[in-house]
Amino acid sequence: MAKLLPRKIDAVAPVSCLCSRFGALRVLFVWTCLLWAGAVYAQATGSGVELKLQTQALWPRTGGTLQESTGVNTLFVNATMRIKQSFRQGRWDYNLHYLASGVYSENYTSWSAAIPQVQAPRYFDWRRVILDKADGEMAHTLDRASMRYTSDYTVIRIGRQALTWGHGQIFHPMDLFNPFSPYASDTANKSGTDMVYGQYLFPSGSDVQVLAVPRRNSNAIVTAEQSSLAAKAMWFSGSIETTVLVARDRRDDVGAVGASGPWGGAVWKMDVLNSRTQEGDAVLSAVTSVHNSWDWRQKPLNAFVEYYRNGYGVDDSRAFDRLPPALMTRLLRGQVFNTGRDYVATGMMLAWTPLLQLQPSFMVNANDGSGLLRMRADYNLSDSMNLIVDIQIPFGSLGSEFGGRKWITGSEQYESIVRALLIRLEWYL
Repeated sequence: MAKLLPRKIDAVAPVSCLCSRFGALRVLFVWTCLLWAGAVYAQATGSGVELKLQTQALWPRTGGTLQESTGVNTLFVNATMRIKQSFRQGRWDYNLHYLASGVYSENYTSWSAAIPQVQAPRYFDWRRVILDKADGEMAHTLDRASMRYTSDYTVIRIGRQALTWGHGQIFHPMDLFNPFSPYASDTANKSGTDMVYGQYLFPSGSDVQVLAVPRRNSNAIVTAEQSSLAAKAMWFSGSIETTVLVARDRRDDVGAVGASGPWGGAVWKMDVLNSRTQEGDAVLSAVTSVHNSWDWRQKPLNAFVEYYRNGYGVDDSRAFDRLPPALMTRLLRGQVFNTGRDYVATGMMLAWTPLLQLQPSFMVNANDGSGLLRMRADYNLSDSMNLIVDIQIPFGSLGSEFGGRKWITGSEQYESIVRALLIRLEWYL
């Protein structure tokens, strides 16, 4: 169920044609104030500031539970400001990201109630709601707050930070900590995780990384059952990069191996992950891909093909209420985003002009034949401003993952990821 909508509002979400003009103007006013404040702050302090104004349109399936609770079409408009501040003193450096956001929709309350919230608690709860109304909210938080010590061969970071492991392009089974959804449109900044991280670098370019992620239970107590420990080693054998990972992730024991290297004129990548769950089941997930680049009509073109095996997924059309508990748990905490078992994805990035990039992509559930078609265009308006348009169109028969899986066994309500349109303006100061 968690994959009906990407994990955060900054992925593909809603637009109603009946959207109140005054509500949209309110968001535009907030964004203008953020723009002015960000520009003044950036000029005065030398900090980096990112401002984003986004409109998201959604059309849920007719007769589905989302359509019943939110209406045929829904509109979300949101504004965000991220202030990046860092400074260095000797071998220590400090990193801070302040994030403020506002979101508006006439259907905000009903939409929020209809979508299960991702349960990914962090050690520190710094998010505070400034304004909470029936048609939207404003909130702010610290998305990065860390200090780092660096020597010739070691790195130690403590605090809220972002870390990405694995070789996945669309799917990321080895990325255990706040992975991006396959449907995410804005991947410029990964959500921060509270952790302690260490890295040892070898002269050969190999390294060993270790980390600890403390988490609290429902009683706000840090427990081993909710926390994670992990270690990853990387080394080179000729032109092949090899990775080995071991982890205790909540109550799961995890082991993984990854590799990447040249294959003719292309590059291949692979991750294989085996998890021993708390129930004692062994779950095997994997991703492998091939990437290549060339010129097409004197235009740079990068393309890939990827296969993903979701060990927690199912290969049939059972309803959401009959999905395995292990799958539902990982959907709700944002570690897995798909309900099927086998997927094939392909995509490319074509530089149509120096200022315009086209990024079509296509993913299909190999078990039921349903899939998702996306088309994204990035236009560089200036050295500091970008315009992004992103369209996603799911297809498939009733009962399939992208065509609409039944909500409850025996019901005639079907849900899937939705048809959506996103337009985002980004300004970097």
